[in-house]
Order: sequence, then structure tokens, then C-alpha cells
Amino acid sequence: PLQTLAEKARQSLGLGSPPFQPVSLTRYSQALGEAGRYAAWLAAVRRELEAGQCAVAGFLVSSLAALPDCPLPSLYSERVDNHELSAIPPPSPPPQHAHLFSLPAAAAGAALMRGTQPD
Repeated sequence: PLQTLAEKARQSLGLGSPPFQPVSLTRYSQALGEAGRYAAWLAAVRRELEAGQCAVAGFLVSSLAALPDCPLPSLYSERVDNHELSAIPPPSPPPQHAHLFSLPAAAAGAALMRGTQPD
């Protein structure tokens, strides 16, 4: 009884927090509908990205398989004084990275992209 009187006095004088005002739930149902449409769009984007990932993996597998047979371009050395042009062998990779350019490393990379174990 005393609390009821105090609450009525508070609301009538406008003290404290504003009185409860009911709101329409229409905006919540609209937000839920928008979230559903966004979720469907996001799922479609995810499927497209997964399909693209398979295409990229296929490209990398074929690239890694062809890499050991790739003919490197020739480098040339030219002496200015007698106009001699000679071919230089391609530079070898630094010793700490040489293992990355071997055929087993390329096969392992191709297998990794396929999701299988190297042969």
C-alpha cells in the first residue's frame, strides 16, 4: 500500500526513471526478417568462396606439379670492351631455401593442396 502510493506519486511528479511505455514489436519482427535474409545471403557467399577455394587449390596443384619442369630464362653477361655476350647459368637458391625447390618438396606441396599424403 505505501509502495503503491509512493510509485503513483513518483510517476505523477515525473521523478526518477520515466514511466513504462509499451512499444510495438513490429520493428523486432522486421529485424528478424532482415537477419534471416542476411543469413541466406551469407550462406550463398560462403558456398561461392568454398567453390573458389577448390578452384584455387586445383590451380596451385597443377602449378606445383609443373614447377620442376619449368625452363628458367637465360641470364647473359656482356663485356663492354670487346662486345662478348655469354650465357650465365641461372642462380641457385640460397642454401637455406634449396630444399624448397626440390622435386619432393613440389610433390609434397601439391599433395598438401589436394589434401592427400605425398606419393
